[in-house]
Amino acid sequence: MGEPRELYPKSDNGRLRVLETSVDQTAQDRLLARPYVVPTQMETMIQTFLAKFRPAYDHMLAERGTRGKEVDEKNTAVSELAQYVRDFLEVLQRRIAREKQPEALFIEYGQIRSGENATGQAAADIIDYADQIIKGEVRVIADGYAPMTNPTVAEIETKRNAAIAEIADVNAAKSNLDQAQHDLDALRPEADKLIRIMNSQLDITLYGMSKDDIRAIKERYGFTFYDRETAPTGDEETPPPPHNHP
Repeated sequence: MGEPRELYPKSDNGRLRVLETSVDQTAQDRLLARPYVVPTQMETMIQTFLAKFRPAYDHMLAERGTRGKEVDEKNTAVSELAQYVRDFLEVLQRRIAREKQPEALFIEYGQIRSGENATGQAAADIIDYADQIIKGEVRVIADGYAPMTNPTVAEIETKRNAAIAEIADVNAAKSNLDQAQHDLDALRPEADKLIRIMNSQLDITLYGMSKDDIRAIKERYGFTFYDRETAPTGDEETPPPPHNHP
């Protein structure tokens, strides 16, 4: 079996775990006056960086949650609009059959002559159906026909406007998330550099100890190990618990 080696984190969660645990363990070791305490300068460097990295990570998670919420709200609004459009066309179809009105009314509302719903299910398609219905109502009333009810065109217009607003909210949320992710991306190289410096500093301060003791201490500092003959799997991107540092 190969000699175990440190597994450097590949996720932001893993980076935070190592850096925050290292700061906590350094403070504890200094309090206990242990002989292998890393220099105060190293601790200060990490604390200064965490004051940027932790908020950037938390902000990214918050923006990711916001985008998810906006997507759910958009899907609900589009689904409701689609239901109103379907109901409208079904009522129109029954009215044409009941009152023996011309099937050309379907075309006035932007639909095929048979009155069957168009097949597109994308949000843009559904909004387009609603637009055609809203425009068609004006033409139909001008031709002397009664306005549609249950649902009315006004109700469809309200649902359409809601769907459009929710789509705009999703786009804004995506833009905010992209920016938050970009800001976090810019900090990762420094995080990786500090983790490697901390590991090297521990190698210096722990020089002369047994491999088992070195590993045990490094694990208390947040490092994980893997067998060199076994390919590392990395760490998962899961939100770490809230952690406060000065």
